[in-house]
Amino acid sequence: MKKINLGLRMIWLPLMVSLVIWGSSCTKDEEAAQPKTVEEHRQELTLFATTEKAMVDSTVIGYDKGNFMVASTSKFASQKAAYLKVLDTALALVVRPNITMKNITDTYKSFGVPGQAFHNSLFISDRRPLNDLVVECELLNASTAVGTATGQVSEAAKADFTKAIADAKKTRDLITNIDRQIAEGVTILTTAKQTFEAAIIK
Repeated sequence: MKKINLGLRMIWLPLMVSLVIWGSSCTKDEEAAQPKTVEEHRQELTLFATTEKAMVDSTVIGYDKGNFMVASTSKFASQKAAYLKVLDTALALVVRPNITMKNITDTYKSFGVPGQAFHNSLFISDRRPLNDLVVECELLNASTAVGTATGQVSEAAKADFTKAIADAKKTRDLITNIDRQIAEGVTILTTAKQTFEAAIIK
């Protein structure tokens, strides 16, 4: 399923809330500019809640763009449940024949905390290339012992490579990193891997 751009979504959620609140408190002069009807607001709320629910239902834990960050795995179930709860409540509300503008405004407000918490745990860039390289480097590091025999490395080389892997994992897990920073992380770790391999005693 194609997902809405997360950067736009992070702006859209609070903007929708503020627009509905503003629309419900317009002066009489402003209302003369043909404000949206309750039915139009109902349709917008239905679309928003339906789209968000589909996104939440399809979200998985992983390193791809739009995935729930692996480092916050323990929060996945609770944050997903909290956001789905308010979305399901909204979808139950919009079918009521006597829905009011206040109902709609209050519903948008209810999205704020759980919606932001969920979106804040979604990756905004693809981390898979860096994660794949980290896994590869960890295997190489674990299988290479410190020593002076063939196939071994010095303690300093081992320490440097271990630190490079740890730094790469921090880059991989930092949710604010964009594609360019992930690519830089790949480049840095690739160089560290090549240096480590060159240090292995032949």
